[in-house]
Amino acid sequence: MDVQVWHTDRRDASKLARQVRAILVDACADQVSDDEGSLSHFSEISGPWSPGPGDYANLSRFIATYQLTARPAKE
Repeated sequence: MDVQVWHTDRRDASKLARQVRAILVDACADQVSDDEGSLSHFSEISGPWSPGPGDYANLSRFIATYQLTARPAKE
């Protein structure tokens, strides 16, 4: 899963990226589920990191890549 977060403030963008990561870690640890299945494993591939201002000089962006394992629902 590729995640990109944007914010007008670099520190807030970094904080948001870390919050998203924490939510995904918790969701996998708690095996959050619905009618279609559940999450069961989280791995961080890269990030969060900032690629720099790029085309959006007034926004800060952080990028991360995660691997999530999803299991089908039990019948």
